[in-house]
Order: sequence, then structure tokens, then C-alpha cells
Amino acid sequence: TEQNAVESNPSESLTAPTLTETPKPAPDRGEPQVPGSDRATTLTETSEPVPAPDAAWDPATVHELTTLSGHTGNVYCVAFSPDGKRVASASGDTTARVWDGTSGNVLTLSGHTDNVTCVAFSPDGEQLATASNDKTLKIWNATSGNVLATLKGHTNTVTSVAFSPDGNQVASASRDETVRLWTNVNSMNTLSLSRKSNFGARNSAATGWESITLNGHTGLVSCVAFSPNEGRLESAGPESAGYSSLLEPGSNARWLASASWDNTVKLWNGSTGNVITLNGHTSNVTSVAFSQDGRRLASASNDKTLKVWDAKTGKETITLKGHTNSVVGVAFSPDGQRLASASTDNTVKVWNAASGQEILTLDGHSGSVSSVAFSPDGKQLASASWDRTVKVWGVGQVAVDSMTLESDPSAAAAKQLIPEPGSE
Repeated sequence: TEQNAVESNPSESLTAPTLTETPKPAPDRGEPQVPGSDRATTLTETSEPVPAPDAAWDPATVHELTTLSGHTGNVYCVAFSPDGKRVASASGDTTARVWDGTSGNVLTLSGHTDNVTCVAFSPDGEQLATASNDKTLKIWNATSGNVLATLKGHTNTVTSVAFSPDGNQVASASRDETVRLWTNVNSMNTLSLSRKSNFGARNSAATGWESITLNGHTGLVSCVAFSPNEGRLESAGPESAGYSSLLEPGSNARWLASASWDNTVKLWNGSTGNVITLNGHTSNVTSVAFSQDGRRLASASNDKTLKVWDAKTGKETITLKGHTNSVVGVAFSPDGQRLASASTDNTVKVWNAASGQEILTLDGHSGSVSSVAFSPDGKQLASASWDRTVKVWGVGQVAVDSMTLESDPSAAAAKQLIPEPGSE
């Protein structure tokens, strides 16, 4: 039975919590309950040769760089800023936080009245979007913490949020089984999507944002992601039934992917509103992510697997097996060579995205891992967990074992905790 796990009596203190308590059985933010404990014995389904070890993510050199402690509730989502110098987190303590590795500041964003389920930076890093169990999204100034807009329209928990590549639109997913596309009516690129009649009804608000509803899923929508670029997928002709109305030669369609508890992934065409459905998972689909070139799509599921799809043809290309419980988060590295996954088996895994070969497993969290995100340079990986922490992993000279970023850290300590992008 689906549940909304609501944190009781959240505290705004940034004191590092004790991590010995037993975590709840599975993440919220529209993610699945933990299934049975039977183990998947096949690492991956692929006929490709096993690749040479990945030097950038060699198990012998990758370690935990830092633990960011301070949230007083489960951490559901993590994101790097576009410049790689900040990490944002969303928590069941009703706040989002922005951890700044340059200044040492921790910015707490308070305003939601229930669990904050997801967080996303705008492409320029100036804004932050949050989603919440309180059925709203908020757009914040990522530096000052001021609320720029509160977006209302969903009728249940908002589980996911994503900015479009140009920053003028925001997509959201919800337990109300819909995806909404919000357009900033004051932006240069206005309403090109909402004029299409085969999208749902348009909803205007006094906030300066206008929304349209995308209907089609028959279960909770757990995640949403934009393709990184416009006009990327229409360069070749359709290779499977149903794509003739989606791939329009010469168009500048923006693509949107959504994952749902109806066991499917949907791809929406931003010019026409047409949609195709990707079937293959045998349980709730919890997360979805595009590769940076937009040619591949990865999905994670309660069936303990990840799948990689050809975003042009809609064909499944590989299934990755190795987690022993629900896989609830997935991310491509910026170069597209690796996938990272988060699981309720308390681990993070890094995979070769082409072959499906598991590169390494990162142990360290004491609760379900709910989200993963690569840094822009691909050399660091952040993970969020029900143990109320964010961990940053990567290659460095010295592992940071026991340090935490507290409410008033020094700038020097923060710089040590979140290494500069590209540093070794």
C-alpha cells in the first residue's frame, strides 16, 4: 500500500544527527516500498565483452570524500550546481539546503509545509526548484534563498522537478498520476508547448508561470527529465512503430521523459504532445535520466534493475542487474560512459554504461540511498540517503572520513569537504 511518509516535529537545527537509528523501509518522494529480499544473481544481461577497468572510477582509488550532515529528516534528493561548487539536498525535515564548498555557507530553504522530495538547479545555477508533499513547487533564488514563485496545481505529492535546458520551463511529476509543464511567461521562449491542443488543459496563475497537464500514466509519476538538447532526436528516421508522429524531420522538438508506478517510461514530444510508452520493467519505475547527448535513456525500477534505452528507436539495449533491492535513482556521467544507481539496499553502484558491467559498489550509508548525481566534471558523485546525510564520493589524495559540514563551518573546512571541480 502506498504511503506518504511524513516526518514529525522536524527541527531546523543543523546539528549532525546520530546515524545509528534504523532507517525507514523505503524512500518516499514517489518511490517504491522495498520488495522481497531475494537477490538478483545475474550481474548484467549483455553479450558485449567486459571492458577494461575504468581508470577514473577504479575501486582501488575511489573513496568517500565527505559526509554532509545537518538534515533532521531523510534526504530524498541531491543535485550538483552547474559549476560543481554547490550541492543541494531535499529532505523530510521540510527544508532544502544548499551546501557551498567555496564560502563554507549552508543555506537552508524553509517554506514548504511537508517533506521536500526533490531539488534541481536551473542551468545557470541562479535558481533552485523544489518539489514537496505539500502539493506545490517552489522556485528560489539559489544565492539569497528568497522564494521567487510558488507553483500550485497538482492535487497530490509532487515527487520530481526538472528545469528545461534553457531554464524557461519546469517539469513536475506527481502522485496525482500527471506530469505538468510550467512555462515562465516572462521568458523569451514563451508557451510554444502549451499551444498544442493534444496536451492537457492550460492553467494560468498570477505567479508569472503557466502550466499544462500531460495525462497518460495510470499510476503515480515518480520522476521526470528533459532531454539535454533540442532537435537532437529527429536527425534519423523512425525505426519502430509509433515514432512516425513523434520524430518530425527538421523540427526542434524538446523531449520529456517520465517514470511511473504503472511500470512504464513515457517519452513526450514537446512540439506535438504525442507520447510513446516504453515497456520492459516488471515493477514500479522510480527514476529516469537522459545521457548528455540525448541519445540514451536510463531507467531504474522496483524490480531491482536498471535499463538503458535507445532514445531514438525506443528499444531497450541493456538491462543491469546487481542490486538486491529496489533501484530508486539513476544518473549518467557527463561523458555518458558511466551510470550511477541508488538503491534501498543501502548502496550506490557505478556501471559501464555501454556494456552494463558493474565497476564498483560504494558502501557507507546506513539507510536506503534515494538519489545520486554526478558533478559536472564527472569526477565526483553525490548520494542522498535515509540516514539523513549526503555523501560525496570520488578520487582524491586523502579520504575525508569523519568530518561533517555543520551549521557554521569555516570556509577552509568547506573547501576541504567539497573539492573544487576537477581537483584530484
